[in-house]
Amino acid sequence: GRPVLAMIGQGGADIIAEADCGYSVPAEDAEAFAKLIHDVVLPNKEDLEKKGSRGREYFLQHFTKEHCIDNLCEIIGK
Repeated sequence: GRPVLAMIGQGGADIIAEADCGYSVPAEDAEAFAKLIHDVVLPNKEDLEKKGSRGREYFLQHFTKEHCIDNLCEIIGK
């Protein structure tokens, strides 16, 4: 249930955006990460709690062991 703050590639950033569970900047962009924390994260601490809750819900819907096994079985045709 914690919000995500990440320097990450586009695939991970897409998941963070889809889940609305945090914020991301491009990988290896430490300056953008610092700016994100200063300009967006610190002034909006209440929003972080909401993003953490949304992240937990997204995880439960998409990334539990059972869900992942079901997806794998669907992919391999079992």
